[in-house]
Amino acid sequence: MKRCLLILLLLINVGLASAFSSDGCCSCRSTSNSFIYIRPPFQISSPERLAHFRDDRVEKRDDGWFGAFQIVPFGGKAVNTENLSTFWGPSCNRTLTVNEDITASGTDILANHLNIYTLAGNFQSKVSFNFDHAYAGVGFYYQQEIYHTHTGRALWVSIAVPVEHVSNRININEVILNNGGGVLPGPVSDTPLTFGCDQCATCLDSSTLPIPRPSSVTAAFAQPGWCFGKINSCRSMSKTAVADVELRGALQIANNEHSHMESWAGVTIPTGNADDGRYVFEPVVGYNKHFIAFVGSTFGVHVYENEADTLRVYSEFDFNVQYFFAHNEVRAADIQNIPWSRYMQFYNSETQAGLAFDATDASVKATLQTPGINLMTQVFEVKPGFARTFNVAWDILWRCFEVEAGYNFYCKQAECVKFAQPFPSDIALKVIGGEMIGGAGETNAFQFINAMPNPLFCFDSFTAYEDSVVSASQVQLPALPAALTHTLYLSVAYDTNCGDYPLFVSLGGSYEFPPDNTSMNRWMIFGKFGMSF
Repeated sequence: MKRCLLILLLLINVGLASAFSSDGCCSCRSTSNSFIYIRPPFQISSPERLAHFRDDRVEKRDDGWFGAFQIVPFGGKAVNTENLSTFWGPSCNRTLTVNEDITASGTDILANHLNIYTLAGNFQSKVSFNFDHAYAGVGFYYQQEIYHTHTGRALWVSIAVPVEHVSNRININEVILNNGGGVLPGPVSDTPLTFGCDQCATCLDSSTLPIPRPSSVTAAFAQPGWCFGKINSCRSMSKTAVADVELRGALQIANNEHSHMESWAGVTIPTGNADDGRYVFEPVVGYNKHFIAFVGSTFGVHVYENEADTLRVYSEFDFNVQYFFAHNEVRAADIQNIPWSRYMQFYNSETQAGLAFDATDASVKATLQTPGINLMTQVFEVKPGFARTFNVAWDILWRCFEVEAGYNFYCKQAECVKFAQPFPSDIALKVIGGEMIGGAGETNAFQFINAMPNPLFCFDSFTAYEDSVVSASQVQLPALPAALTHTLYLSVAYDTNCGDYPLFVSLGGSYEFPPDNTSMNRWMIFGKFGMSF
């Protein structure tokens, strides 16, 4: 009875943790995020790691070396990724209307901010962004008991090495309703931009001449004048690497036919890659170069067996807490309360605004600017803080077969972010529809990517440039919000349970889903081969 009450209390606890961690009713909780976090596979307390492989594996062989390993091939894909477009995009609208005419209604993005200028000045298109994510790999896990007693206490160590291939892609679906009569002609820059960062080697300098003007939104996100935040539509980006190495040491408190309990501590050493900001949704293997320390515990209880002892049922519980240390990352930021201001047009200095003011060529006067994505992309110190994983599973053993069905709950706190380098000190939002032709050195801090400044606010002319300068205190630091996911999984194994080297093989699958747009829906198929020795 006590055992059943304990299980019931733990199930209630996990259920309450899930229920109170999200309101569960808002599919678009966060927008205008420049970085998308994806939980790596084959990590500690994940279903594909846990299924059929717990501490009893090292003791399967009589008079053995008390060691065991498993090899786990896995693969999966994201589905229903529409929510990712709202997490990254400027609003909860999945289809965006881009207008060049500042008086047009229903505008989501003013085309000039994307450097789209046409002869007629009335470009219009409908655009949506579809995210695609797929992954495959193999996880290697080895566990070795180094000390044990006849009372069931033991010490063991383990190492996990997942090798992963990640492929990401964004497809831009654009329907041009009006091409505006073609691209506005005029002199443009062909000078490569070099200001000391490797990521920007292919950019064009926009300081004194306008950068080449694209003819569509699809071309705008791949334009050579943007150093960061670009999208090559329908082109996959991929990365293959070791997705961090995990080292762990544990104390086994009890291990008998009725129950087992262990506690552990360890570290995750970053070996994967980090997002460098050049493209949106770059493939990241591992935890984006963050060093992690973790602690956790697992225990299982025997809840049923039939009279013939051919059928047994166990309940397994796993809990793990990770702490992510701070690491410098390249991310794009927005101005506070101005979503997607990172994609708006700026002047990089009063000098550039003066060049626009003095320009005699009408196209230069109108289009000279510095892309906001080049200025608002900075190096930030990012501290993700804590993440927690709960896993509850039922193990059903019948003869040589084992079925494991479970639920996994993962949550991470909101990040803490601060500048890792000085923010530019003389930048200002350019007015794209000013008193003249637009541009002309005019600035205004009260505008949005989808609307011009309120008429109550006056445009600041070139002579009052300093009144519109954006300071570091006005920047919305690019911290990811808190997020959580639920995962359901099922796996079936065949276990020899005998011989000099007991073996097992298994096949399973899982489905991960969030309550909002802060994470993605994914399915995974995984297989296992393991041996005790």
